[in-house]
Amino acid sequence: VEPAEREPLLQRERDVLTALLGPNHVRTLEARWKAAAFTARPDAAAAQLRDVCQRVSAYHAQASASLVSRCAYDLGWLAEERGDVREARAAMQQVTDKKAPIAQAYVVALDGSPERAGRLARAAAEGLQGAWWDKFYAGDAQLFAATCADRGGHRDDALASVRLALAIYEQLTMIRDTPSYLRRVSRIIVSC
Repeated sequence: VEPAEREPLLQRERDVLTALLGPNHVRTLEARWKAAAFTARPDAAAAQLRDVCQRVSAYHAQASASLVSRCAYDLGWLAEERGDVREARAAMQQVTDKKAPIAQAYVVALDGSPERAGRLARAAAEGLQGAWWDKFYAGDAQLFAATCADRGGHRDDALASVRLALAIYEQLTMIRDTPSYLRRVSRIIVSC
């Protein structure tokens, strides 16, 4: 689906699910989480994710731990990018799925240990080599390892991790035109 056609389809999905199931049903919230990934403006995506995370936690925390974790990771990623340490830490501490090792690396870095966080992020990338969506997060782990290496003054390590992240992201051709993919590639460009 072309980007110009995507938003009306996502809006229609949200409208139909809201009408049929209500605004706080887990399927409606999953649709809203998905739509946030396709939102171009990071501040708007973060606002959408923040609302979804709060609703899932309030209405479905036990039954939808997976959605809570996905939402928290995305919210934490965006918060760290804009320098909101408090929100990044709070969000990443809620990640309990396969991305938990990456989230732990973020928390360690936010607590002032970028070198240890970089090691944790690289190890997390090794554990995410399965399906394409796992590889997406392996790319995130390598990208964060690069950020940590750069903060620690290890430019060569940072460039090596950036190259690994880019190689992983380049494999993901099916999502190249999505805002969440483009945000990651933009981070790579900025970090080089």
